[in-house]
Amino acid sequence: MKNLPINYNALLEDIKSKVQQGRIHAMQQVSRTLVSLYWNIGQLIVEHQTRDGWGKSTVEQLSLDLKVAFPNQNSFSTRNLWLMRQFYQTYSNYPNVKQLVSEILQLQMLTSNKLSKPKSTTSCRSNS
Repeated sequence: MKNLPINYNALLEDIKSKVQQGRIHAMQQVSRTLVSLYWNIGQLIVEHQTRDGWGKSTVEQLSLDLKVAFPNQNSFSTRNLWLMRQFYQTYSNYPNVKQLVSEILQLQMLTSNKLSKPKSTTSCRSNS
């Protein structure tokens, strides 16, 4: 390994920090999007049940068809669709609930250490 410039370690740490911040930001965006998606799916199910008289068998069929359409996604079990419906029904009268749930999920992700810290650069040598 050749000698590295004096400010190499600082540059490496700065880049690692930016990558970590980007990962956190991406996870936050995904979390917000999924909460909104699940809210909207729950709302659609409630609306169709009310208007069209959907029952258990229709939601079960919806689950099967969504699993076919999105085979790599585990979110569309019958149970999960009912939970999406329940989420919407329970909190539809609270205008800021989607934002609050997104923030709670983000906090859980950050505190459960799902994001790994970059490895230390103590092995890097610099030119003094």
